[in-house]
Amino acid sequence: MSASARLRAVTSPRWQGCILAVAAALAVARTGLCAQPLAPLPQGVEAVWDLGKAHRETTPTRERICINGLWCWQPADPRSDRVPDGGWGYFKVPGGWPGVTNYMQKDCQTVHAHPSWEHQKLADITAAWYRREITVPATWAGRRIAVHAEYLNSFAAVYVDGKKAGEIQFPAGEVDLTAVCRAGGKHVLSLLVVAMPLKGVMLSYNDSNSARTVRGSVARRGLCGDVYLVATPATARLGNVKVDTSVRKWEITFVAALHDLAADARYALRAQVSEGGRAVKALASRPFRASDLKGGRFVFTEKWKPDKLWDIHTPQHLSLIHI
Repeated sequence: MSASARLRAVTSPRWQGCILAVAAALAVARTGLCAQPLAPLPQGVEAVWDLGKAHRETTPTRERICINGLWCWQPADPRSDRVPDGGWGYFKVPGGWPGVTNYMQKDCQTVHAHPSWEHQKLADITAAWYRREITVPATWAGRRIAVHAEYLNSFAAVYVDGKKAGEIQFPAGEVDLTAVCRAGGKHVLSLLVVAMPLKGVMLSYNDSNSARTVRGSVARRGLCGDVYLVATPATARLGNVKVDTSVRKWEITFVAALHDLAADARYALRAQVSEGGRAVKALASRPFRASDLKGGRFVFTEKWKPDKLWDIHTPQHLSLIHI
């Protein structure tokens, strides 16, 4: 076949259809999550899911990466248990769902609606699906991997690649994803978030003379705080830590949440107080075992009278504490 004949064959309508089909299949393979049609975004707006561009906080033993930004989003049935295949729009995380407007709050985020629900009244919804891609860093091999929500109203069921991984409840929490994702792999993270009022029926005192029964509601619904992908040690590790100081007693108290301690091992906590990059005090707890924890926490107190005290007229007198 001559070159001109081959050109005519490729540009014929029959071949053009095949080429378009192959191109569409390649596009689906590249995008994965976006195999289903999504709501169009305005010019210049895109959902950036590259974790290499995300804010991260790193220590020698742990790391967390912020996964805020535009997520795929759509209203949902609170009883649903299957991640939808289509109908996805976009909504920003963090952000309360729109539609609830009063003297205390106004809508501040834009919903990029899918045509299938663009006329739905969002003030009345009680549940919504969130979805986005995550790529777990290869350097997280051997670590515990979790998703952490810092402020949630009110409940979230977490799915990875369509399989349920756990639940988070108000006001914050995390779900261990180690068993359902791998370091270096790309996964689809989905959350069904349900806004649950503390009481289904409440009393309203808008009229000072009498109360009337109204339907319970949640003012700030959805993922209202930052969301992180977190890597921590797979074995014994620190959780949140509370530090209490007493000038009356000249004491400093540490309340530390501890996770996955071995039953037959002995542990100790060490704390270092520093100021301006210089260590000013080192403290250590007595040895303890997992059975010594109360409510998953260990408390130890030490005497300490610092040379300089913080006050409203000496705000520069701050100390950094490492545990």
